Amino acid sequence: MLLFYVDEMGNASISSNSLAVHPYFILGAMAIHDTERMSLYRALRDVKNRYLPARRGMPWGDTEIKGRYLDQTVRLHEQGRRPSEPKGYAGLSADDLRKLLDSLSNLIHGFRPVFYFVAVDKQAMLRNYSEEMHSPAGLAYAYLQQRAALLVDKVYGGDECAVFLADEHNQHEGLYRSGKMAQTRESVQTRSPQPAKMDLVLEKPIWLNREEMPVDREITQLTDFALYQAGSAIIRNQWSGRLLQRISPYIARHWSTGSVRNSGITIVPRPSRYPKFPFA
Repeated sequence: MLLFYVDEMGNASISSNSLAVHPYFILGAMAIHDTERMSLYRALRDVKNRYLPARRGMPWGDTEIKGRYLDQTVRLHEQGRRPSEPKGYAGLSADDLRKLLDSLSNLIHGFRPVFYFVAVDKQAMLRNYSEEMHSPAGLAYAYLQQRAALLVDKVYGGDECAVFLADEHNQHEGLYRSGKMAQTRESVQTRSPQPAKMDLVLEKPIWLNREEMPVDREITQLTDFALYQAGSAIIRNQWSGRLLQRISPYIARHWSTGSVRNSGITIVPRPSRYPKFPFA
């Protein structure tokens, strides 16, 4: 069984303010085999214990590994300052920060997960899609599930199944309860030149309750780490980041072309010209 740990960047609102501040809604997913779940959890926990030792006794959110927190900490050190927030990062030295980033990259290199990123251009979505598909979250999930189904079918020969795990989100749950998610997924399949065998993917994600599912909560941090690198590159169209280059070998390639376009990195609606990726 393939477990897809999902995280998001930006927001799914299509209000005028959100369109200006968050032009993209991006979902990232990290796929691992279920047999790797506990070993990856223990390895990630050990990294946090080593470089964020103050985490013991602190609320989990104070030591959460997030791409945004790490980026903020890097910028502070470049200015000759040490972080004070989040509390678990307070006083983190430049040397320990470097070792933490190296360790996270090495975890990815060691476990070799598969990454997918789906970025919905919200302005273009409003111009190009019909009213029933005007949910950036629904559209992103539909494409992500399609990509997962194609991975299981084309790479694993249909001998696996895929399960999504994502943070609890009432609006996302509402898409499934209302039937809008099924409608959007069907529309995506109809439009696709390569329809997927969607029954290879569990139709609805398992929603993570962070208090009740600590193992999966920890693993999702690696998705956030990778999503921040790829999502920032998509938003800025800048693909030279050092950490992005480290995760790039694990961004899914198309099974026949070897490209990340419309595979590991999908932009919706499809742009007339994709960015030039330095790694594919």
